[in-house]
Amino acid sequence: FKRLSEAHPKAIVTLRKQYRMNHDIMALSNDLFDSERASQSVRARLECASAEVSARVLSLTGALGLTSGVATVPWLLEVLM
Repeated sequence: FKRLSEAHPKAIVTLRKQYRMNHDIMALSNDLFDSERASQSVRARLECASAEVSARVLSLTGALGLTSGVATVPWLLEVLM
């Protein structure tokens, strides 16, 4: 990708809309990359594609098939805390 982008700089676009991360995760990504973008004079920040994507959350209880929450999986509780 690096060679292609250097050979054809006008073909490069910055994608701003994203459809997978909720607002909090996207904000973390934006914050982490702000210093890198500042050094490159790039100001493009990610945006949630819709209010539905922005508000989306993952229920670990449902995702793991648990009935009493994350506390029933000690290693997962340790990772999340």
